[in-house]
Amino acid sequence: MNTHSSGYYSIDEEYTIIGMQVQEQGLTTVMEIEPEVYENPYIYGSPLHLIRAMMNIYSNCIKYNKENGEIRTHVRLLHSDEKILTYQWTISDTGIGISEDYLSRIFEPFTQEGTDARSVYQGTSLGMSIAKALFEQMGGSIEVFSKLGEGSTFVITLPFERAQELKTTVIEKTERESIQDIKILLAEDNELNQEVARILLEEGAKVFCVNNGQKAVEAFSTHPAGSYDLILMDIMMPVMGGYEATRQIRRLDRTDAQSIPIIALTANAFAEDIQHAIDAGMNAHVAKPLNIKTIKKIIINQLK
Repeated sequence: MNTHSSGYYSIDEEYTIIGMQVQEQGLTTVMEIEPEVYENPYIYGSPLHLIRAMMNIYSNCIKYNKENGEIRTHVRLLHSDEKILTYQWTISDTGIGISEDYLSRIFEPFTQEGTDARSVYQGTSLGMSIAKALFEQMGGSIEVFSKLGEGSTFVITLPFERAQELKTTVIEKTERESIQDIKILLAEDNELNQEVARILLEEGAKVFCVNNGQKAVEAFSTHPAGSYDLILMDIMMPVMGGYEATRQIRRLDRTDAQSIPIIALTANAFAEDIQHAIDAGMNAHVAKPLNIKTIKKIIINQLK
């Protein structure tokens, strides 16, 4: 299976990347790929995002495995029709397992079960939350099953659009270059939202992050014109919100203060919120959670 967006991806590439970590931990890996997977070798997708999400899963399987443990991956074609191919990864480890209570919270950012990484699941930080967000961004899902002391199983289901090798190479090159090298200032106080947006956009763009409106104003005002091509501004932030930050940027005495596109990011998509954004000097309004195709299209339109 090969995905085309910013490059090529193969299932075996997952194990190439984690190979060194597995060897250092003395673990065994088993890869089982059903023949149907190879019958449809080309699909549309993002290798960067897929690998990043999968690596977060494998990292947990490595970190919380037992000595001389095993990581087993089974890949199958779950469903296919003329347009969509749906694949399923089942990744299992022989590790310490996850308690029933913690299992219900594993995708929440910065949750932990204990203090000893070799006896209890702990310190997952944003890894599992990011993986879940990326899988959902791709239209898929992730489930976790575990038994304390015996190991965990992660089931990832992802749909992809069929593609032909030659056609895909041409189309995806255009998509990648559409935001290539665009410099984005992202103001977002939620670290999970910030990290997911950065991962999604950095497939071409360069993203600089701050966590409140005041820092956005400072970052813009202390850097020379041309440092940023566009600003993504969350509305609800501590210290200074997005509306006030936008107003302060627009009042700055410099040539690009009026011309730089500022896009509002908010969970609210009501008409009054859109009007507030326009009144504050923003150019466009995007509802969260972000849809990567939508935000890319808006960014491109703003920079035409």
